[in-house]
Amino acid sequence: MLSHDFLLVERVPETIRYSDFDRSAMTRVSDDFARAHWPEVFSAVDVYVDFYGNRAHGLAYHGTSILSPAMARTLLTRLEQAEDPENACGELKRLLSEAVCENQWVIHFGV
Repeated sequence: MLSHDFLLVERVPETIRYSDFDRSAMTRVSDDFARAHWPEVFSAVDVYVDFYGNRAHGLAYHGTSILSPAMARTLLTRLEQAEDPENACGELKRLLSEAVCENQWVIHFGV
């Protein structure tokens, strides 16, 4: 199953490679959920793509996105407004809340 992985970090490393991170520390969201909510949630937030400073609108579906604490708050707000009867993004909401409260960054790895 394809998925989108999210990771909480205190600071954004200069080089971001998926293989450099512990996958067990990542929060995973199914691609089915992401695609179902892409227009109103995942593509509706500003992010940095591939490296800090390269600002874009919407998560990089196939690439790497970086969210500041403020960007994480926007994504959290969008997720809270989305229909999620099975709580498919409960862990992601928790991670985003932690990012906002702890002033940390989120890295998103697309499919």
